[in-house]
Amino acid sequence: MTKKKGSLTGKEYDLIKEHPRTAAAILKPLKSLKNVVPIILHHHENYDGTGYPAHLKGNDIPLGARIMGVVGAFEAMITRKPYRRPLGIAAAINEITSHSGRQFDPVIVQAFLNVVKRKDILKMLKKEIYGTRKTD
Repeated sequence: MTKKKGSLTGKEYDLIKEHPRTAAAILKPLKSLKNVVPIILHHHENYDGTGYPAHLKGNDIPLGARIMGVVGAFEAMITRKPYRRPLGIAAAINEITSHSGRQFDPVIVQAFLNVVKRKDILKMLKKEIYGTRKTD
């Protein structure tokens, strides 16, 4: 695996957008993971119908996929990537909140906020992400 520098081309982004279908196809034969396949397949669907691969909207998106969409986006924002620095926890929370109702299910966002804003959860997140470094 190489770490590409710079932005993806349109063709590269189209290829990346195939990963939910590819992963679902790999998992589909495994009976023990039958219930996970729709979550994997639809975790990039947006609440407003603009996501992929099937452009599902609202409650047509499986609940697990709506949850994974919020948690996955948060995790992606707070971790270092080869192409960008991580956001702080507060900035990532603000980003999730600002996309509620469009990218994310507002009910899931509220449940996420209820958990992630708890002092014990924030403390654990900061320890996991920052270790002993100064945090936001």
